[in-house]
Amino acid sequence: MRLGVLLLVLCTGCQEYGISGDKEGPTVVGSDTAEPDTTPTPVDTGTPPPTTTTTTTTTTTTDTGCLAREEVCDGLDNDCDGEIDEDLWKTCINCLNAPGREVQCIDGVYEACPEPQSLPPQELVFPETTDECLWGMDGNLAPVGAFYQARNEQYLPIEYPENSILCSLELESEVRSVRFDDYLILTFNGLYLMGSTQLDAALPPFGAFYLYSWGDIVGSSHSKIDETVFCAAGAALCELPRSEAEGALRLSFTPSGNQLLLDAAKALSKSSYSVGLVITGDNDVSDCQHSGLVLEARVTYEET
Repeated sequence: MRLGVLLLVLCTGCQEYGISGDKEGPTVVGSDTAEPDTTPTPVDTGTPPPTTTTTTTTTTTTDTGCLAREEVCDGLDNDCDGEIDEDLWKTCINCLNAPGREVQCIDGVYEACPEPQSLPPQELVFPETTDECLWGMDGNLAPVGAFYQARNEQYLPIEYPENSILCSLELESEVRSVRFDDYLILTFNGLYLMGSTQLDAALPPFGAFYLYSWGDIVGSSHSKIDETVFCAAGAALCELPRSEAEGALRLSFTPSGNQLLLDAAKALSKSSYSVGLVITGDNDVSDCQHSGLVLEARVTYEET
């Protein structure tokens, strides 16, 4: 009886601790209660997680380690070719506000652009003329009273250096005594500057001025013309005696008038400039004649 009780106790203990009597050895069985999961649960905050961006910069270097880039005017070898500031040029803007001379970069600095320069005043001298009109020659007609039948024309150039442009011009005259027969016409590059008659109605307009051409008035009557002195746009002073009378010739332009005149003259001819003196005649032996006349021209120019 005591033996049976002991076996029962031993078997009961075997089952409680998971011990089997099999020959394969003991088996460990896990506990019925699982351990708690300690891994944190992600919280949705509405903001995506940060990302990491990697930037790669590619540079070009020479065998000497020089970092090559575009050549600029700074006295350095930017493009790593062993030369400094090579083939670097810039275009200057001239006094006419247009592209002018090309200047080169030397030792990190561009050459200076040309600046306007002044010339000493020029005297434009029209000597006295005592010859009779060349009737029937060089576009002149035969003598007929009270008509524009013939003329005597003289032209004097405005002087300024070669390979340059004219930047500004001032025309002025202070002749105290001048005489002419029949009528006087003063021009600049063909523009009607001043005259002893109002010829503007017979001449074609050109901007603020009128263009003189002998062909536009030859053979026309001047018996009813207005002998009031004509003065071009921009004139500050304009004085002239009547035909066959003696008096002062005075002419000057405002600064803006000078510029207006020069701009119009350049539109007609950009390479040369001249002042013209025209004396007309109808039928007299004293026609086409004038006393000496002097104009003063002041110019500035810029090298090209």
